[in-house]
Amino acid sequence: MLKDIGVYKNRLLSLLLDSNDIAKLFLGKEYNKETADEELMYNYVFPYLHADETQTEVKSYICMEVDVPKTLNASYKDMQIIIWCYSHKDDMKCSTENCVGTKPDILTDIIDKLLSGSRDFGMGRLMLESAAHIAPAKEHYGRQLIYTCPEFR
Repeated sequence: MLKDIGVYKNRLLSLLLDSNDIAKLFLGKEYNKETADEELMYNYVFPYLHADETQTEVKSYICMEVDVPKTLNASYKDMQIIIWCYSHKDDMKCSTENCVGTKPDILTDIIDKLLSGSRDFGMGRLMLESAAHIAPAKEHYGRQLIYTCPEFR
């Protein structure tokens, strides 16, 4: 019943790592498409909340988690996708053209375009429940996105 947690994370990682917009924002517009996945993974994109008080690097992150807040029986469960986009306070400014907002704002907008209404997870469409600000570690600020969808076995 809980193997879907890993399945959802793998789908999320594929979507995020395949995004040209995310790669450009983290690696610059001249990034190498052949090596982008390995440059992004565990440097900028994490399948868990990568935040602690010892982080000193001036950079931005995308982290994710999948929760099962409710089950009705062995066949039905609610799934929750949580995405954290946050930056060191000295890496908030976006340096690409047409930026509106901070890096976390732009990252959450890119991710929302990838996920909102998606039918790649569970039954029906993913629904954005909230987009709240967070401060996951000292000197860091960003946004937390929460999406929900039902899952039927």
